[in-house]
Amino acid sequence: MSAPLTRREQIIVAFAAQGMLNREIAERLFLSIRTVENHLQRSYTKLGIHSRHELHAARCGGEVRSSSEAVWR
Repeated sequence: MSAPLTRREQIIVAFAAQGMLNREIAERLFLSIRTVENHLQRSYTKLGIHSRHELHAARCGGEVRSSSEAVWR
């Protein structure tokens, strides 16, 4: 069972799923681009996905293969 997404991961995942670039997310949250990348990578692992494309599909009603689904949907 995967750990649920942290609040920061939830926020970053939501922005990414809306189509924001890592740079835009970083600017909006006053983080480095690398920090955003790290949060996204950890989120992908927790959600059982591998890419932003899968993230968008999962967020728009596709299946997420993780127990964390309820945390960020």
